[in-house]
Amino acid sequence: LKTLSHLRGVDPGFDGRGVMTASIALPDAAYKDPARRVAFYQAVLSKLSQTPGVTAAGAVNALPFSGGDPTASFEIEGRVVGPSDPSFHGSKRQASPEYFKVLHIPLLAGRFFDDRDRASGQPVAIIDVNLARRYWPNRNPIGQRIRLEAFSKNGWTTIVGIVGHVKQTSLAADTGRGAYYFPLYQQPREEALFAVRGNAPPALLNQAIRSAVHSVAPAQAV
Repeated sequence: LKTLSHLRGVDPGFDGRGVMTASIALPDAAYKDPARRVAFYQAVLSKLSQTPGVTAAGAVNALPFSGGDPTASFEIEGRVVGPSDPSFHGSKRQASPEYFKVLHIPLLAGRFFDDRDRASGQPVAIIDVNLARRYWPNRNPIGQRIRLEAFSKNGWTTIVGIVGHVKQTSLAADTGRGAYYFPLYQQPREEALFAVRGNAPPALLNQAIRSAVHSVAPAQAV
């Protein structure tokens, strides 16, 4: 009982009250082109944002406590990793501009993603406070640049914001691993999770998500 009481007081780094979530997996045959995936997410989120009772709508590749925590190593411009040194590493996310607002993840410095952060714009990233403290302990990470090997063809990605740390898998045993976020519209995935905050009953939020998805892709499973 004491443990349970303690866990109830742990700050997970986000607020899930009043949030409905749903997952989708776009068929590769129809959405092989990244531009089509972007158009799908933009259309669905735009529809949701205009739905009565919905106050914010976003999408991400891995929601907290959803069973997934993708991680990857990255490079930091101007730093050389020795043969025996550990690589720079963190949890990797792709998020839409409104995602942080849906879960009330606080902005600590810089900015959130916005309409500038499209495929034709400058590659940008947001990091959380844990990643900032680990790899930039004595300097401001805003304006620094990182790069993933998988996306090296896009060049360096500029850090534009710092957000709070989110406990991803456990309240009691969070790894404390830092996270970095890329704009979903610059790195669109075939699979994503929608998160919708609203002041409507859960059944209505559920229906709002299904209706928004089916208005864009009638045969898409939710």
